[in-house]
Amino acid sequence: MPLMFFMWGGEKEILDKFSKFGAQLVFSTEKFCWPPHLLDLQRPAPTLYRYLNAGGYIGYAGFIKYLLQDMLPYADCCCDQASLMAYLLGKNPDLIDRGLVAFDYFNTIFLSLQDVDEKELKLDLRNRRIYCKATKSYPCIIHGNGGGKVLFPKLYDKLFSPR
Repeated sequence: MPLMFFMWGGEKEILDKFSKFGAQLVFSTEKFCWPPHLLDLQRPAPTLYRYLNAGGYIGYAGFIKYLLQDMLPYADCCCDQASLMAYLLGKNPDLIDRGLVAFDYFNTIFLSLQDVDEKELKLDLRNRRIYCKATKSYPCIIHGNGGGKVLFPKLYDKLFSPR
């Protein structure tokens, strides 16, 4: 499976944004729930980007190791995203309630292109950045997943083609 993402901002910008969450681990979010059979596990969210996306996360290595080892009994043959959703939202919501795990609902670090229309974005060609109108943010990492695999190369060409 090919991995497609853009990364902007340097290490400092990404780490500054991560530290503002105050969590041990921050997950990307998306507008589409996959797999859909886990829709009933979802929590209310402040934006349309309300569903956990396992394609992007940042956190402290020790906590990530703990979480991955602890969730092994919940591993789902469907996909890693289903396993994470079942573990975090179904079996261990206290990790979220206690602020150890957070979700990037406002796309401060991550933007998943799944179910995103190009009209929802504004391209800053001068600085080669993408602005998400819905969340009023300049994400650092753009993930071309799901239906976003079609939009991803279009954005890339517009931002990085010779002018």
